[in-house]
Amino acid sequence: MLTLDTEGPSFTGDGSLVPYLDIIEIESDDYWALKSRAPDKERTWVEFMTAHYRHKT
Repeated sequence: MLTLDTEGPSFTGDGSLVPYLDIIEIESDDYWALKSRAPDKERTWVEFMTAHYRHKT
């Protein structure tokens, strides 16, 4: 698992920056997933996107 801890624009549109987590989970040579999380109002991480990648041979 690889984790990127970064900052980006808030979903509220007020111009503020909030923390984000991008997590890459490598399941096999042919499959990995990217999950993105952002904090909610209570500062609990909420997953808002998952992308699945597959390698075709």
